[in-house]
Amino acid sequence: MRRSMVAVLVPAVLALMLMVPGCGNGGTAQAVDYLGRISEIHDGVAWDLSYVLESLSGIPRDEYYHLEELRGLFDEARGIFALAYREADSLQPLPEAEELHADLLNFYREGEEKIGKTVDSLGFFQAVLPMLADVQNLALPSLPEAAAPEEIKAAGEEDRRTIDMYLADLEGWRPPEGLLSYLERTRGLFNALRDAIIGVQQAPPPEEHARLSQLREQYAAMAETARQLQGEVASFLSGVGSGIDALIREGRELASRVQDLLGAPTATPPEKR
Repeated sequence: MRRSMVAVLVPAVLALMLMVPGCGNGGTAQAVDYLGRISEIHDGVAWDLSYVLESLSGIPRDEYYHLEELRGLFDEARGIFALAYREADSLQPLPEAEELHADLLNFYREGEEKIGKTVDSLGFFQAVLPMLADVQNLALPSLPEAAAPEEIKAAGEEDRRTIDMYLADLEGWRPPEGLLSYLERTRGLFNALRDAIIGVQQAPPPEEHARLSQLREQYAAMAETARQLQGEVASFLSGVGSGIDALIREGRELASRVQDLLGAPTATPPEKR
């Protein structure tokens, strides 16, 4: 795991966002106002993101019941980018800053969209991880070899209700495109479990123990699939800050262009609309 996200990201975000308002010789009050507002917007983003990132570093990534808190922080970060976009979009840039201004707006929009996908992914995993963990707790595979027929029947009914509930929940999810394959594999696991459970339920009385033994053999592989799916979530969570890293790399070039504008010998006031 890389160094603390706060140690790595906060200085980079501050270097990107903090600017000194001003303009060169010949600047007007309009130019000062535009550059001052851009500086204020970026300064606000820097401080708000530093708080979010500092909070993010203290949330464990290996336990699914922390996902609500993690998702809330990313949702806050998404809101920071969304607000910055709205505020910057309300400004009329200097003529020489129009291209840069458009790129800054795109940067904020991209930040909101990318972090939004992370928020949606975390919400999806928050729902799916308890289902995958519950695969280890099914009743039928835990029955003793000499279980009575009524015990097998009751356990089968309990497990089928559980799996049917999970499959119904999965039908309501439309995760980000990159997780559609994960959704289908998870759904495939639960459909296979459901088929195995029905096989035990539908077995005639003389064959129910044989079907139960068959389910146990299938279950070992299914439980391993569930663990693998859980492991993929753990990998996702370990790199959950990578989207912010990519945005910061993009933002460094924009920061350089902003500094060039601030140091220009002239600053043309924006044209009146």
